Amino acid sequence: MIVSDPMPRFSHEGGESDPDVEPEYPGEGNQAPQAELADVYDGCLSYFGTYVVDETTKSVSHHVEGSNRPGFVGKKLVRTYSFDGDLLSLSPPSGAGFPVTLVWQRVSRGY
Repeated sequence: MIVSDPMPRFSHEGGESDPDVEPEYPGEGNQAPQAELADVYDGCLSYFGTYVVDETTKSVSHHVEGSNRPGFVGKKLVRTYSFDGDLLSLSPPSGAGFPVTLVWQRVSRGY
């Protein structure tokens, strides 16, 4: 999920999950085993900060102020963007080492 506003502030939360797997925790309180918690952390990425859009290069720069990954803090993450209806595609520059295009669908207000 990406949330952005005209201030310009943004928040990104993303992760990997298997929607067909329902976790089961033995005992009271539904406490997850330590190994499962580590898997959740490894599959999760959250960060927030400010952003700048460059319409000439069709790119957005996210200036990370906070993250669950300390190495992201203080970084400038540059992505090229494109729109197709309610879809937003973000891609890292070629040669960035993370050659994955992420596609986001806009949610209407009031969902």
